Amino acid sequence: MSIKDKAKKAIGKKLKKVIIAAIKPFIPFIIIVLVALLLISYVFDGLFVSKAQANDSELSETEMSIKNICIEKAEELNTCDNYVDKEKKNELLDVNNLENKKMIEWSHLYTLMTLENLNNEKEMNQDLLNKIGESFKSTFKYEKDTIKTEEKKVKDKKETWEENKDKEQTQYILIESNTIMGHYTYEYETITEVSEDGKSRVTKKKYKTEKLQGEQYERLKKYLKTSMNLNDEDVEMCVDLVINSDSGYYDDTIENGNNILIGKGMFTWPIPGYTNVTSKYGYRIHPITRRI
Repeated sequence: MSIKDKAKKAIGKKLKKVIIAAIKPFIPFIIIVLVALLLISYVFDGLFVSKAQANDSELSETEMSIKNICIEKAEELNTCDNYVDKEKKNELLDVNNLENKKMIEWSHLYTLMTLENLNNEKEMNQDLLNKIGESFKSTFKYEKDTIKTEEKKVKDKKETWEENKDKEQTQYILIESNTIMGHYTYEYETITEVSEDGKSRVTKKKYKTEKLQGEQYERLKKYLKTSMNLNDEDVEMCVDLVINSDSGYYDDTIENGNNILIGKGMFTWPIPGYTNVTSKYGYRIHPITRRI
């Protein structure tokens, strides 16, 4: 190593020691700041994704009315386009309740209504809810699976299995869903389970896996882009708001004329008791409308 390189190395070591010595007294303060930032992030998460109060008695008459129509609409959307083969069924049938994680929830509808109110200044009422509902009808397709029961027979020391038609059962399994969550298909495998005493066995289809067809939340993203003219970044933000609102956010909503503006859960109105917005956001860009 040359003298020049040795000198550089020595200077580098001394410089590191000087920097460490200078920072060392402030390390506790740095840790406090980092912890504070972490706590603040949790607070913001709480503001944007909070669970609804379980006690409906604290809701105003208007809030309760909107919640109820959203519940009714969600139930309708989840049962209006269901089929076993080509036969239409107005009910959820899957033996494993696989629909539960794919259904549209009342809070998804509430959030979409709130976004329409904020972005397009539309009244939160039945007409708006019906309009939104047209884009989010859930489709669930099923097939029948016959559960076959066989019993062991022994004759001349030879074992055979005979099907017992009296114990034959039918179960319905979900093979395809297309909802606000995305378009999915479902795969199954045929299994045979032998009873503990070994005298009977049951053959049926068992759920194996699901596969996403296309993009997750595809219909929701398309709706947000076309209805609210949002860019990709804002679409992703609004998708998070809608999907993560599945516990609701309806408490302390403020009424302004016929409009329900914003609530204390996901969307917090900063000045309770005042509903007139005098500021046009100054020179800041509105996060949804992208206007100054």
